Amino acid sequence: MKWLPYLVFCFIALSTILSSCSTYKKGVINTKIYSPSSKSNLPYQLFYPKHKGDNRLPLIVFLHGSGERGNDNVKQSVHVVPYLISDEVQRDNPCIVLAPQCPEGESWSPVDRQNWAPKSGESATESMNNLISLIKKLKENKQVDPNRIYIIGLSMGGFGTFDALSREPLLFAAGTPICGGADLKSMVNYASTPLWIFHGDKDEAVPVKLSREAYVAFKSSGGAVNYTEYENEGHGIWEKSVRESGYIDWLFSQYRGKGIR
Repeated sequence: MKWLPYLVFCFIALSTILSSCSTYKKGVINTKIYSPSSKSNLPYQLFYPKHKGDNRLPLIVFLHGSGERGNDNVKQSVHVVPYLISDEVQRDNPCIVLAPQCPEGESWSPVDRQNWAPKSGESATESMNNLISLIKKLKENKQVDPNRIYIIGLSMGGFGTFDALSREPLLFAAGTPICGGADLKSMVNYASTPLWIFHGDKDEAVPVKLSREAYVAFKSSGGAVNYTEYENEGHGIWEKSVRESGYIDWLFSQYRGKGIR
């Protein structure tokens, strides 16, 4: 009997490990590199759930922040992605998840980081061009529902989310910029795409005023927008944001083609 506590401990530990691994047993994660040219690469991970039936699945595009840049094709999935591919989400809302990795020293969008302002009228970055090209390629996949492509981004990826929407206003069914900033002049271009914007009011990395201004500008353009500002929260609000009450239901209810809901 003296071994009983030890055996109980081992059982609990094993159960925890198996539980954490169950996420990956529910689907397949493909690690690839998209190379539209010999001089340009975009590493990415693509999660496909085990899905029965002929129904096409939504595609979620997740854009990481500046700290996850590189070419290891791993870091970009540290935040948010584990939740999106978890049983908690996939059980009721099976979806494909794309997590590209922006190369070191590059950015998803042209941003003046000294003044924390998107550069209005600038051409798309190489990473953004590659991303849009990849999404359009995946859109042709028979497993992807072309009317339910969603984009989520945090920090640098939040800026990138606004930027992607402005450059391809008909590609996405919904956008979720988390602690980012937008070129306010371009927001009218994607006023038909619903947004849910998140920011922490004590963010010392990206000023909260950027999301406040984006909310006002987008609403003024006639767009449907939710804005959640967390009181006494700093920069790292992304895990809290995607778990916000009602958010997942809102996201998966958006549909382009037969009217945005």
